Amino acid sequence: MAMSAPVRAIWLSGVALPLASMLGIMPPAAAQTPKLDLSAGYQFTSVSGEGDNFTIPAGWYADLAGHLSRIFSVVFEVTGAYKTETQSVTISPTRSVSAEAKARLHTFMGGARVSGHTTNTAIMPFAQALFGAANLSASLSASGAGTSSIGESHSETKAAMHLGGGVHLMASRRAGIRAAAAYRRIFIPADEGGGENDFLFQVGIVVAIPR
Repeated sequence: MAMSAPVRAIWLSGVALPLASMLGIMPPAAAQTPKLDLSAGYQFTSVSGEGDNFTIPAGWYADLAGHLSRIFSVVFEVTGAYKTETQSVTISPTRSVSAEAKARLHTFMGGARVSGHTTNTAIMPFAQALFGAANLSASLSASGAGTSSIGESHSETKAAMHLGGGVHLMASRRAGIRAAAAYRRIFIPADEGGGENDFLFQVGIVVAIPR
């Protein structure tokens, strides 16, 4: 038996659409924006300081974003970068020295993220500004035949700023990958060597936690 137009409209709005929503066939607009995003992965760091430029290939990042709306989120991010260098010097046939220097950089930052939306819901660009602290630590050890061993370490924490953006490529509503780049400034007084400029490149996974 065919439905009349009014009956069809009532059925669609009162039965078919809620049922489709429950089955996940046609989710409501609120379900399109997850409650949280978790992301973690690999980070490559390029460092530029006062007359000192180098790269740190070993690194990671992890962040948590809480969505206030489809566009605005609050973000907390932690990162780590690690570099080790070794050098051996022969002083004489009976004396040699081997030295190892290790540097570690960790940041703890929070701020805001603005997400864009395209006609393709699998592509989600974003930009963010984060502020917080960077902990820089370094250690040096040296030893060798015919010489005494030495070791020392140093650690300091400075204010930092992160400005960046990227894109989430979602394989589903729950998971995808991230590609991002950022500029980070670590504020170091001039009498301590001057500030540090870092350029970050991140690739990782994204997991969306629904409301």
